[in-house]
Amino acid sequence: MRAFLREVVMPALEKHQPAIRSSAVNLFDLTIGLLEDRRLLDRALDMQRTQGDAKTLESLRRVLKEDRLAERLVARHDISHLDLLMLWNVGAAYPMIRTHTLLSALHPLMKDTPLVMFFPGKYDGYSLRLFNKLSEDHYYRAFRLIP
Repeated sequence: MRAFLREVVMPALEKHQPAIRSSAVNLFDLTIGLLEDRRLLDRALDMQRTQGDAKTLESLRRVLKEDRLAERLVARHDISHLDLLMLWNVGAAYPMIRTHTLLSALHPLMKDTPLVMFFPGKYDGYSLRLFNKLSEDHYYRAFRLIP
């Protein structure tokens, strides 16, 4: 997906006439960047080594609030001047970031800018199943681009 986005999708959007102003956001990198900016990444990695995944996730949930991440995303990618925002690498950010909460936080900030999320799983028209296994029983105001 990464190569397809970089080598096919982005160039096609740039060649479109008129050009489609777009940005592709790597959710994992955005998340790691937030931890780095707050000087918490090394501490989180140390905590994971010494105290395990569950304790680390519990601590990160206090810092990685989806509303903060949504505000960061919008601030870094001038949404008002985009025709399309693409969100990818969602699976790599799980379970640090929950997509349903992030999408809810982004909704009021996106205004009229469409958002395409490349999601590694299944969408049934109402809810998402990450990796076709994990059930997120939340309704999404979304539709599938490719049947």
